[in-house]
Amino acid sequence: MKFPAYLSLPGRLWRVSGWRLWLAALWLLTINLCSLYLLSTWVAGQGVLLTGGWMDGRGACRRLRLVDPPHPVTALASVPGSGSTWLRHLLHQTTGLATGSLYSDSSLTAAGFLGEGIHNSSVLVVKTHASPSAMSQDFRQALLLMRNPYDVILAEFNRRQAGHLGHAREDDFATYWDSFVPEAAEFWRIVNTDWLDFPGRLLVVHYEQLVHSLNSTLSDILHFLNITHTASDLQCAATHSRGDFKRQEPREGRENILAKRFSSKHREFIHRCGMAVATKLSDTGHGHLPYSLVTPLYRMENTRATGNYPGRT
Repeated sequence: MKFPAYLSLPGRLWRVSGWRLWLAALWLLTINLCSLYLLSTWVAGQGVLLTGGWMDGRGACRRLRLVDPPHPVTALASVPGSGSTWLRHLLHQTTGLATGSLYSDSSLTAAGFLGEGIHNSSVLVVKTHASPSAMSQDFRQALLLMRNPYDVILAEFNRRQAGHLGHAREDDFATYWDSFVPEAAEFWRIVNTDWLDFPGRLLVVHYEQLVHSLNSTLSDILHFLNITHTASDLQCAATHSRGDFKRQEPREGRENILAKRFSSKHREFIHRCGMAVATKLSDTGHGHLPYSLVTPLYRMENTRATGNYPGRT
């Protein structure tokens, strides 16, 4: 190849090392193609920040965005350990709308919870673990997520000792567990009964019903929030339902763990708290405490369920 005089230097470089330049270019092209492939794999498996919000990789049903136009400020109320983070993930998948929180958890922000720390009308719901009387936040309506107190207490103890996904050590149970159980059970009673007196619109959602009837329970929630959705939206959420913050059950199995961790004294105290919540549910016209919430109490005592809980279903 002949170069003009003003390109004499490139011409000399080409003659001396033209094949090396071609080799370098081919190498760069290969690196870029490999990088794009690895990036696309990571997006599918983990998550990536896109224009307009995070796409959660464990089920990228929709690109996440803030609510526009604004939505009524809605509480997602629960006791810690009730599964509010999982429900937020399901709402992200179904609607593509960010959910907020009165708290700011850096691990949730890093995992793509776009609305973490936001508690205004730009998010679909706002997570709170406080009683309505203890907050200055003005909520127009509320979702109350309730869960079996045994599972709640154990899940929150594990979170405090070992994070969102870990399990507490035996040393932790030996040191802190016995005093933690009655405190957590009483907090479960107070928060749930207080929210059942909420003066605005209120929908009670039972975690166990969400697990066993995911699509229909999610649909009820979205109707309450006045969010239009389709069967394919629900199916996508169901397909990618797990999320990044759902703790694996221990190998021993749930029933064995509950029997191992909760003494007769613990169960007696939790039973009284359960009675109070069940009565409040019935008195306020918000349905009944599902029988699955109290089954472990009777099963661990090896007695026949007597129906002592009001409205047992």
